[in-house]
Amino acid sequence: LMRLGKKIFLWVGFAIAVISWALWYKVKKMNVKEVFSLKDIQGNSTIKIDQWGVPYINASNDLAAYFSLGYMHAKNRMWEMQFKKMVSLGRISELFGIKGVDMDKYHRSLN
Repeated sequence: LMRLGKKIFLWVGFAIAVISWALWYKVKKMNVKEVFSLKDIQGNSTIKIDQWGVPYINASNDLAAYFSLGYMHAKNRMWEMQFKKMVSLGRISELFGIKGVDMDKYHRSLN
């Protein structure tokens, strides 16, 4: 029974080591499509975007990381923020015409 436990422990440890190495190798060989360097009052940060559009943020402190995260949200999701603003103000018919009038009436009644 003890030998079976040792074998399982060794195989699990080996699997963890192989997976860790594969992830490290993937990150090391990451195909970087874009790199941004941001400098602000809080500190410096670098944003690398891989081939799948996933951003990786390296920052000198927490405030610089938060600023970089906000920058990426604004860069990638500005249309969504603008759309939600127009919905909440009851101005969706400006985009979709007569089809959005009922929704606009409803949202304007909430204000």
